[in-house]
Amino acid sequence: MRPVRFGLIGCGVIGKGHLKMMLALPQQIELVAVADLLESRRAEAAAVIQQQAGEEAAARTSTYVDDDELLADERIDAVAVALPTGVRDAVVQKALKLGRHVLFEKPPALHATTIERFMALQDGRIASCGSCRVTYAPSVQAVGRFIAEGGLGPIRVVRIRATKAAGGPPRNPPPPWRQSFALNGGGILVNWGIYDFNYMMELTNWQLKPVAAMAQCWPIAPVYDDRVAACSDADSHFTAMIRCEGGEAIVFERGEFMPVRTEQQWQIVGTEGTLTMTMMGGKDSVVQLDRADRQQGVVSEALWRGNDSFNGMIAHYEDFAAAIHDGHAPRGNLEQCLVMQKVFDAIYTSARGRHSVSIT
Repeated sequence: MRPVRFGLIGCGVIGKGHLKMMLALPQQIELVAVADLLESRRAEAAAVIQQQAGEEAAARTSTYVDDDELLADERIDAVAVALPTGVRDAVVQKALKLGRHVLFEKPPALHATTIERFMALQDGRIASCGSCRVTYAPSVQAVGRFIAEGGLGPIRVVRIRATKAAGGPPRNPPPPWRQSFALNGGGILVNWGIYDFNYMMELTNWQLKPVAAMAQCWPIAPVYDDRVAACSDADSHFTAMIRCEGGEAIVFERGEFMPVRTEQQWQIVGTEGTLTMTMMGGKDSVVQLDRADRQQGVVSEALWRGNDSFNGMIAHYEDFAAAIHDGHAPRGNLEQCLVMQKVFDAIYTSARGRHSVSIT
């Protein structure tokens, strides 16, 4: 089984990570081309390839100025698109039209209608979003199995709260896309909330069916306005209540650059117990189970304990390459992306109109 021949479009900050991960998987992936508008980034990518994979690999890896040049390379089976959302959507559509498998960065798209266009163009090709990287933590399988077997009873509440304290002033100019609707499709909700949501949906085995959202979003506080680019117009803090078809509720809050002590909690509450875990928990992680007991009230124990460290980007590439070979649906697939993007679209619509929004 030969490696999947990949092209990388975008060699910027996140593109550098994609480049290194692909080169780390020579049995599954053969990098044959890179593209970037900036000559300096193309030269840096070529140097990384030579250093990590050797002169022979560097010699057979073509460098292109733009996506059109790279997509015309007939050697390529799949592309990784590491561009800001505002320019990435069109590139993903072009790649799918040309019959390439596509692994693309998060968030999935600017709007849910764009993902529907991706799906219409897919024609059996594998497509996946990087929002799923957090779902490869070792604890995820154990938690998902426990919930699927009914360990919590019917789910009532999925709770996500992650508010991060502001640090000192930035040393470098903040990236213009970070809190921009035009460039990124939003702010902290799509930058980090996408990881939270993908993680919790994976833990609950995608059984939750969101039907309505009520939300509020806030921009960066004036005291911290040097933490984001002057053109920023999206959220630095949001909170949302999402009602699901079966009566479950998702209570969701995330914020960055805030005048608070950092707080983080990912929790799933059922009729028979509650699980509390840490996304990307690292070493000595514990998934705590607080189990209902008629006599004692609540009994607390560790459902899972261990090293929850993982390289999500490598795991995502391994899963994606395997999906191309055997045809299974990868994590972060377009059907899952559509669910998440519809929820995010509803959150922003609700925040703008200050009313509840249905999710079809």
